[in-house]
Amino acid sequence: MKLFRASLAALVIFLVSLVYLAAKPAKPIAKTETADSPFGLVGNNFEQARELNAFWGKILIPWQLVEPKKGEWQFDKLDRAVESAGPVNLVGLIQANASWAISCRRFVGLGSPCPPDSANDYVRFIQKVVERYQNRIKVWQIEDEIYTSARYGGSIDDYLGVLQTASGLIKQLDPTAKILLASTNLSQDKQYLAAFAQVAAATNSYDLIDVHLSGDDQEITTRLNRFNELLDDRKIKKPIWATELSSLDPVNAEELVKRHAVALGASVEKVFWYGSLDGLSRKAYTIMASLLTNYSSSRLINLDHNYQSVLFEFGSGKPLLIVWSDTGANFNTREVLAGGKLTATDLFGRRLALSGSAANLSKAPIYLVGERLVLPESTLTATSQTKQVALQLQVDRPTVRAGELLEVKLGLEGAVPPFVRLQFNFPPDLVRVRRVEHADSQFGLVVEERLDNAAGKLTLLKGSLINQRGTKATVAQVVLEALQSGRAQLGLTETSLATSVAAEITIE
Repeated sequence: MKLFRASLAALVIFLVSLVYLAAKPAKPIAKTETADSPFGLVGNNFEQARELNAFWGKILIPWQLVEPKKGEWQFDKLDRAVESAGPVNLVGLIQANASWAISCRRFVGLGSPCPPDSANDYVRFIQKVVERYQNRIKVWQIEDEIYTSARYGGSIDDYLGVLQTASGLIKQLDPTAKILLASTNLSQDKQYLAAFAQVAAATNSYDLIDVHLSGDDQEITTRLNRFNELLDDRKIKKPIWATELSSLDPVNAEELVKRHAVALGASVEKVFWYGSLDGLSRKAYTIMASLLTNYSSSRLINLDHNYQSVLFEFGSGKPLLIVWSDTGANFNTREVLAGGKLTATDLFGRRLALSGSAANLSKAPIYLVGERLVLPESTLTATSQTKQVALQLQVDRPTVRAGELLEVKLGLEGAVPPFVRLQFNFPPDLVRVRRVEHADSQFGLVVEERLDNAAGKLTLLKGSLINQRGTKATVAQVVLEALQSGRAQLGLTETSLATSVAAEITIE
């Protein structure tokens, strides 16, 4: 172990001078559009994953399998496993468990990973694997649950050294690769999470965080909310994946969809199901993956304690709501989705009849799709009132000539809320709004946009994008036309918080 730590100091020089070893790369798959899919399977065969529209999976890369003896490389089994994945995108889980190369002898023969004795041997292993599969694997995970001695035979400092070594080399070999941190099980105790937080905050040698989830939809929601608070408290801003969503008990189609929905709604970017699926569950999963593959943002919507719902917004499509009730509540669809045609389907894609604006709910989730979104004020202000937000009103120049266009940026600084309601005021005799732009906004969900040039008012109700945890955000950009000479007073108000900011421009 001392040798490993000492070798790390010379790693940079070693990496620069390292001569690439001969290794035939694996044949890349045909270009597909599956990388953005949020769905994956673990512990199931890749053929089933393709059938279910689950286009992510995980493949184990044990050092013992690849190099059972020093210098004896065996890739046949791994090659066949990678080839069998077809168009499924892969997370490569690298495990340092070669019996001849690890330092903690009590783990030898058990298949569990440990810190390697030699940094040079470990680097050669990583290099061989990445060079061979870099056209096929773009996400690499460095070890699994290392936050307990039962799963990893080293200390937190040992893992940090291994992570930095592997991450540095992988990024050198393939700058487009992403590094997934060793997963943390959210059902474990506080000591387990504390160890994760120590690792996550100590280094920036990773791109993604991995969690393992279990429990029903309410337990998953509670655990993810607490986990997000932990990340926020430590200012850790990394996307979250869940490469294991599992259950000890058999899960029916209803529970399968609910657990995926709340995980995606609580900031998880990708969810890998780990468990068996019966015929009905497979059909429900396929429908779910087909409907949600291309969503752009998602969030939990707590409208009423009698039912639960998750909103999915699409960049150029209609909002979709997954809603259910454990108590059999009657749901007024016009509380959320309004305007134009409203459709409802069950878990298996069958159209459901709606009685006016009412939908009878049960424990089985249904899908609701509408033309536009309407959210009750109580949904928006309850969260906003707990946040400290400063408004930003920025003009591209203080002086403009009559007839010219002026760009005004409406923004926030501070703890970015999930929703914001802004009113932009301007003197209608001096300026008018030509257009409102949302392309560069961190608030990608346009709930409401009302412009009244005659009264000099623009009202916006918008929702922030998923995982937006920054301290600054652009809500919208307004393009004004200067009409005649004078001094124009521009104002911006966050109506739910009753806070305002103003700016003045001169029209020549």
